[in-house]
Amino acid sequence: MWISAARYFFAACSAIGAPVLDEHPALEGAVPLPGVEAPRVVEWSPAFSLTNTGTGAGVVVDHVQTMPGSAWVRPHMVGTVLPPNTTLRVTSLADGGEQVFDSAMLEAWHSRGAYFNGDTLRFEIVSTVALAPNAARLQITAMEVSPPFADRGGPGEIGICGNDDRQPSTERWVARLMPVQCSASIICTNSTALSAGHCAQANAVLQFRVPATQVDCTLVMPPPEDQFPATLVAFQNNGVGADWSVFSTGTNTLGQTAFGRMGSYGLISPVPIQSGSAATLYGYGQDLTCTRQYTQQSSPGAVSSASATTVMHSCDIRIGSSGSPIVVNGRVVGVATHANECANIGTSVRNTAFAAAIAARTCPTGCDTVDFNRDTLYPDVLDLTEFLSVFSGGPCSNDPVCGDIDFNNDSLYPDTSDITSLLSVFSGGPCL
Repeated sequence: MWISAARYFFAACSAIGAPVLDEHPALEGAVPLPGVEAPRVVEWSPAFSLTNTGTGAGVVVDHVQTMPGSAWVRPHMVGTVLPPNTTLRVTSLADGGEQVFDSAMLEAWHSRGAYFNGDTLRFEIVSTVALAPNAARLQITAMEVSPPFADRGGPGEIGICGNDDRQPSTERWVARLMPVQCSASIICTNSTALSAGHCAQANAVLQFRVPATQVDCTLVMPPPEDQFPATLVAFQNNGVGADWSVFSTGTNTLGQTAFGRMGSYGLISPVPIQSGSAATLYGYGQDLTCTRQYTQQSSPGAVSSASATTVMHSCDIRIGSSGSPIVVNGRVVGVATHANECANIGTSVRNTAFAAAIAARTCPTGCDTVDFNRDTLYPDVLDLTEFLSVFSGGPCSNDPVCGDIDFNNDSLYPDTSDITSLLSVFSGGPCL
């Protein structure tokens, strides 16, 4: 099952009339989901560079950069120097979205920023102490800017089986992967993420809680605190059944991990999949309705056949769905990779190399922290109150970062053993 801090249910999936086969049908006609047009990258050669001229504390470098007409931008700041006691603050003048770096955070983000709405950013280096002249440097090497209008996708296009049955969804563990505009998912508490191999890219960003796209199909970026740098750990891009990637995920501008902020992750299926099983796919594909373009949607369908390397299914997919988690019986069984009419294809998590790469991430096991509402206060009876509220279908005051109700991580919920386990650990006892 997938684990969510605020909700617990199995997605409704309708098994359609796809044939149930013991062996894979022929894969003729299967094509990788086409790539999305990459952002344009405007480069400075030589790099644009500013250093502090004054020696007092405060804002020591202040620069506004406009990329006229761009709907969104991402700065590349390779060569920026932040001495101790200095930070770099990047602010969108369109919506006030803000990201703050110290030298360690800048390194974790590979000297690149989050994606910001609008065409204008303000860069400020702030020091809490006096600096020597030219000690701090802002250096802009490039800016990613929004590409021209992209195609959309709906009925009659490859990947859509009959009617387009996708509906908007809000699974907090499923992300948009930029700049390739694929889909990805968090699969354990250390924020390991999965996607397709042809989506593998260095210096990628995971975006959660993606807002609706504008009515003219212009993408809208979530605030920087819902964006996380993704580092490619392992991947394979060798076609059907061998198309997967595994990422580690850094922290956002608040120092939070993806799991710590979203409080949600998907569990990997430990068993083979049965043909005919209902399935649901979550992804960020193209859509004929602009406000849904590259936003999260769920797609119901069924598994027509499966092997140790592939999962064939009838869930609707389009450009941007690459890497989407395929969920059966509440567990992730593969990632979407190829379109083939009503026999769309994903790479199975049972693929030997893929499974080994996932296992190498050593996802933590055992009980969760007793700080259920993640307010940093524990042991705290409010955590018990909040847990029981969510367990009974109610809210948690600190959503979306509250924990999930599968406290003992046995993949069963709602389950009273989770309450027993919480009380045991809360009182200093073992995880049950």
